[in-house]
Amino acid sequence: MDNSFTIVTALFDLNREKMDGRTWDEYLYWFDETLKVKCPMVIFIGEDLISFVEERRKLIPTEIIVQKKSEIPYFYLKDKLDIIIESQEYKNKILGKNSFRVTIEAGVTTGWEKYTSNGISFGINSFGKSAPYKQIYKHFGLTSENITSEIRKNYK
Repeated sequence: MDNSFTIVTALFDLNREKMDGRTWDEYLYWFDETLKVKCPMVIFIGEDLISFVEERRKLIPTEIIVQKKSEIPYFYLKDKLDIIIESQEYKNKILGKNSFRVTIEAGVTTGWEKYTSNGISFGINSFGKSAPYKQIYKHFGLTSENITSEIRKNYK
């Protein structure tokens, strides 16, 4: 076991599916893998997850800190932050009302269109291709040459 460092982490159901598309089960799988790391951990969790963590960390030094979601600053500020972030005034200030925007995603571009209404998105919007990544990127136009060329063509 490596005792030269300690991992400090937290496990709460934050409704990630709305935030980044991951389901709670997917996140639990990832966290389960993290709990296998053989080093000391400090883990902030809700009361409902104590047994989940304890079962996986039986013989590994672990400090569990039980906390309610309502006690985490993110949760009592989240509603206020959402109002600010979703306001058109904020978006215009951060992104610029009429600025030309470019997004580059080595995956599906769905979701980026709300940021590129006056711009272009590069990404992979179909499935079923298999090749070394450089060939795939070239096929989908995800090369610096293509992206630069397209930006120059479309920027007005």
